[in-house]
Amino acid sequence: MRKLLIILFIFSLFFAAVFEQARADGGLEISPLIIDEKAKASEIIERIIKIKNNTEHKVSIYPTVNDLSMSEGKQEFLNPSSLDKTISLARWIRIKRAATQIMPGEEMEVPFSIEINQSAVPGKRYAIIFFPSASNRPLAEAKIDKENVPQIMVNVEIEDETVEKIQLINFSALAKTYFTWPIKFSVELKNIGNIALKPEGQVLIYNRREQYLDSLKFNEMSESIEAGEQKKIYLDWNAKKGIGKFKAKLELEYGEKDRRDLADTVYFWILPIPFVLFFVGGLFLITAFLVIYLFRKTYSARHHAYKHKPIQEDGVLDLKNDKL
Repeated sequence: MRKLLIILFIFSLFFAAVFEQARADGGLEISPLIIDEKAKASEIIERIIKIKNNTEHKVSIYPTVNDLSMSEGKQEFLNPSSLDKTISLARWIRIKRAATQIMPGEEMEVPFSIEINQSAVPGKRYAIIFFPSASNRPLAEAKIDKENVPQIMVNVEIEDETVEKIQLINFSALAKTYFTWPIKFSVELKNIGNIALKPEGQVLIYNRREQYLDSLKFNEMSESIEAGEQKKIYLDWNAKKGIGKFKAKLELEYGEKDRRDLADTVYFWILPIPFVLFFVGGLFLITAFLVIYLFRKTYSARHHAYKHKPIQEDGVLDLKNDKL
């Protein structure tokens, strides 16, 4: 209700100024008096302004555009050069700024357009197009602060079409098995929305018994991912302890309007070099012991069998001997 009253108050002030302007100007008619639009970023709005000279002399007008701030029921003119192009309506307005001459009784159409910035911030924007008349621009612009000059109020509401969307391309450990520290992870993300986003979150580390061990902060430097950009962010885990199979769980959040989640899980092994050497050495010793043991057992059995084989007097082995 308060906002409605403020808007009504502003419009009453504007119409009062227009009425006074018409009296003071002595017959210069401009229409429409108000241009009210809704638009999206990158949109172009084209309109026509009609100007009629009801005086009996030639008039030279110098169109001038200023941003208008409306806060707490007060109007304040702003210099467009002091505002960012994403919020300045005056910087989006395209109209012939050079002197335009109108003969007595003549009516003319002045085309103008509003080229919404591609990064325009959502919200309501206000501007005034003044049409002061004088022999040159400095004199014409001086009238804006001192006199009521013909003017048009332009209101444009920029619709919020913000799309916040990040796609998780890949989350992985850079190796399936690690023999030395640190353990390295890679997170690849793509911003498929239309504004820059700063994802944040963590990577949680668990052992094979699902016991929590540690966590890594994601995007500690608060890097932004621009719209359409694909980026890899790396993390290191350097606990320098542990052996066996582990799980890393990625948990991310992003978005200003609506918080959204991303999650994924990877598994990896840690086999420290001392453990590998011990294991390989033990396996080698066990293998060597078995080989020696089997060799000796086989050799002993063969030697015993050969020693007890019956031999005939002529040195020929008796194959018919049942004891063989």
